Amino acid sequence: MVTEPSNLDSKRDSNTISPRANKTKITSWPRRLLISGGGILFLGLGTSLVGGWFFLQKNLTPLVEKQLSNFLNRPVTLGSLEYFSLNKVRFGQSTISTTSTDPAQVSMVALDVDYNPIKLILEQKLEIGITAIEPNVYLKQGQQGNWIITKFDSVKPNNPIILKSLSFKNARATLLANSTTGEISEPVKFRQLSGTTDFINNRKKIKFKVNGKLNTGGTFKVSGITKPENQATNLLVQGNSLGVTEIDHLIDLPLKFGDGKIDANLEVALRPDQLPALQGVANLYKVTTKIANLPYPLQNEGNLRFRGTEIKFDQVATQMGSITAITEGKIDLKDGYNLTTKTNPTAIKKIIKTFKQKSPSIPLLGQIEGVLKIKGEINKPHFSIKVSTNKIAKIDRVNFEKINAELELNNSNVLIKNFSAIPSFGGKIIGQGRLNLGNKNNNVSQHPQFVLAMEGENLETIEYNKLYQASLPFDLGTVSGDVILSGNINQPQTIQAKGKAKFTLDQGTIQANNFTYNQGSWQSQVEASGVDLTNLDLPISQKINSGKLEGIFNISGNFKDNLIQGIQARGTAKVLLNTGEIIANNLQLIDNKWQTNLIIDKVKLKELVSGNSPIFEGNLKGNINLIGTLKSGINDIQGMGKAELETNSGQIYANNLQLTQGNWSTQLITKNIAT
Repeated sequence: MVTEPSNLDSKRDSNTISPRANKTKITSWPRRLLISGGGILFLGLGTSLVGGWFFLQKNLTPLVEKQLSNFLNRPVTLGSLEYFSLNKVRFGQSTISTTSTDPAQVSMVALDVDYNPIKLILEQKLEIGITAIEPNVYLKQGQQGNWIITKFDSVKPNNPIILKSLSFKNARATLLANSTTGEISEPVKFRQLSGTTDFINNRKKIKFKVNGKLNTGGTFKVSGITKPENQATNLLVQGNSLGVTEIDHLIDLPLKFGDGKIDANLEVALRPDQLPALQGVANLYKVTTKIANLPYPLQNEGNLRFRGTEIKFDQVATQMGSITAITEGKIDLKDGYNLTTKTNPTAIKKIIKTFKQKSPSIPLLGQIEGVLKIKGEINKPHFSIKVSTNKIAKIDRVNFEKINAELELNNSNVLIKNFSAIPSFGGKIIGQGRLNLGNKNNNVSQHPQFVLAMEGENLETIEYNKLYQASLPFDLGTVSGDVILSGNINQPQTIQAKGKAKFTLDQGTIQANNFTYNQGSWQSQVEASGVDLTNLDLPISQKINSGKLEGIFNISGNFKDNLIQGIQARGTAKVLLNTGEIIANNLQLIDNKWQTNLIIDKVKLKELVSGNSPIFEGNLKGNINLIGTLKSGINDIQGMGKAELETNSGQIYANNLQLTQGNWSTQLITKNIAT
């Protein structure tokens, strides 16, 4: 049976929701809520971003510009805002401009500002870090040696912005330094610079590090800490293949550097009004150093060790012009030099060229090695040199086994101390003196003046006669004496001399006193004592040659003429024979011609001529005027006078005695002569 639904069931069914319909209605309304809420959230966020953008564009840019300008005390212009996030914003092309008193300036491709929003929310302070992107920096050093001429402003406690750090990436820089004299050096350029500066404890300390390259080559890293309050700075410097020219342009050291490269690993302490204190090592590669009063820079290659103000040279190879050496010792930037340089054997000609001197008119051959010591203040060094030859040397025509000398250089003066030379043929020469190089305005004079005090001992005159072809009429034996030479090295005609000499013959001596020489002319007072006439090549009888010569003569001559023919002499001579003596008064020698008044006193006739007659035992006295020439023999002597021969039995008088070309004539008067 089918039962129809009742009306009650129909009403119940119309008010009842099915399970499926109920499920659908429950899950749809949260979704609509989320969609509606998300839309509102994104709309709010978008609105915030847009609002933040306009806030940053309108407020942050001028705020940062103002704070940086106040801090740097110079105009700062930021570029347009290019990017921002919750902790970083980027400004476009920006500049830090010059001031009327400070030419420093910086331009950059972009400027990043990092900040901590949490700290801003919690502490109401904006702590920022600034990074310059590809900046181009120009700095000119101030007159006081400071690179930051315009001081940074102090930070006020209530300042809403705190500068935590400054950084830069891929920077270029041009630095222009001043010297202590106010001269501007060549600009030094850097590239690929990166670095960071951190401000610690409200900028009571500034910590920094930077690395980069010089445009001319070489890389470096510098890190350190500085205290602005007392301007004390400690650095750690590492460099590789840096040009010393650029270093010299940046750092005004007492030493002046030129070309070359340097590797360095140094700790540097900088304090106001103090020399840098250094600790570490450096390697030099052909580094040139200019030292006052030296004609050429010193080129150095080797290791340096730094300690405080001291720079220690550790077997550094050194070269000055053509002179090579090894250098040890130290330079104290405060106390000065204490260096010792040992030179290698160098040709004399190269040494003269190195000291920019004109080659002297006389030949100088050989090699010299020495020890150079540099001491004294940085700006007033004192030089002392010990030099010696290492093999045979030649001065003019004379060979020397050994030459030693001690020299001192003081400004343009060379003091010669303890000079000694050993000629190859014997004897010894010692001396001392002074050479004035005439250094004026750093240009060495072409006319250097000199004064030398020389002493000779046991020098063989016959060897000098051979070398200089002097053609002396007799052998003067060995000579000892002293002479003072002065004049211009490059102008022999200006050389002057004065002194004395002693010639030691086989028997007897010849003393030359008051010797002077000037422009080729010379003169002297000569004293002969006990000279055996056999040593003298004189046109006299062989009998007389057995006598001893004594005399005093004033002699003069000129080296431009023949040595013998140019001699002029005046004086008195005495020949001592076994019995009696022969005196030559008023002896004169002019143009190779001589004359004298000859006095014969108690000379046995047999000492003058040979014979067996008793008459030759008689004593001869006479007064004869004689003339002749040095080259002629006895037969060319001419004479006129008188003589007396006293024998045991009487006297013979020769009146009107005449001698011509070997022939003689007289009027004889005899008295008590046995026939």
